[in-house]
Amino acid sequence: MTGKNLRFDDWLAEQMEDPEFVAEMEKTEAGYEVERLRIGRGLTQAQLAELVGCGVGRIDRLESGEMSPQIEFLRKVVRALGGDLRIVVSDVGSRLSGEIGGVGKRYARLLVQAGTASAGDLAG
Repeated sequence: MTGKNLRFDDWLAEQMEDPEFVAEMEKTEAGYEVERLRIGRGLTQAQLAELVGCGVGRIDRLESGEMSPQIEFLRKVVRALGGDLRIVVSDVGSRLSGEIGGVGKRYARLLVQAGTASAGDLAG
């Protein structure tokens, strides 16, 4: 698909076939969301670190994906940002993939991670 314009969804679907891309995306997902919330709240890493009671380096490592945070630390960070931490353990995408034929497990997994558990969630 090189040499022509790609839709983001097409590009992402192509990338999701690469296990290294998927692993890297999963590794940085929590940090990206923390950074997005922090910036949206107008806070610096140092200010967030002070609210959480940790060093700024720890916030930097979290946001960059250099560390896999323990759940309790991530909970403290998200609380300090006024966010909502959700941990989903599921049979990734199997229900949703079955409901939406042809979507594929990887795309269904992204939908599940976004909080979509069934085809009915997409309709509303």
